[in-house]
Amino acid sequence: MNSSPGRTKPRGAARRSWPILIGLLCACHFCPIGVLCLENEWERRVLWFQPLLPGDKVELLYEHSMYRVLQREIYTSDATGDFVLRKMVFGSFAAAAYYDPELSKKLICQGDSWEITSLRLTCHELKIFVNQSHRIFLGNQAINLAAEFGDGSRVCIKKYSYPQILFTLGLEQAKRLVKTHSALTAKGGTFDS
Repeated sequence: MNSSPGRTKPRGAARRSWPILIGLLCACHFCPIGVLCLENEWERRVLWFQPLLPGDKVELLYEHSMYRVLQREIYTSDATGDFVLRKMVFGSFAAAAYYDPELSKKLICQGDSWEITSLRLTCHELKIFVNQSHRIFLGNQAINLAAEFGDGSRVCIKKYSYPQILFTLGLEQAKRLVKTHSALTAKGGTFDS
């Protein structure tokens, strides 16, 4: 016999734990995570992304083109990857009335702003003609769309799904893989509507 005295080998337990470990690694690899992606129409590649889970809030801030007041659109991400518009906040009553002249939706005055909160509009992607005031917020992350993409550019905000394992490889590695994948799979006509 080749065993040391006083030493036991937990061979059975080690053999049983390998399939569990392999199963967990496979589950992490195939478990998708939603990623918020911003693309512009010319490069057709992802320029910025952030992990996005169902229920996460995405906020778009910009200046109303007619009334020159700040306006916010607040979306949540749903389980299917769509964006659900939950609330719009306007810097003036006139800007709010522009969207709903009969005020049939619930309009609330909050100090210097007006809110329409009874919205449940769903869209798969958000298309924006960027001006200097456009900003997007996700959690504590923010991006100035005009500074990143250029004033007058057209930007599409989408949610893609990628395997969770990409984010365990490291953020920079994940960014390169996601950008490459989106560039290879981008379809023409994204900005036509």
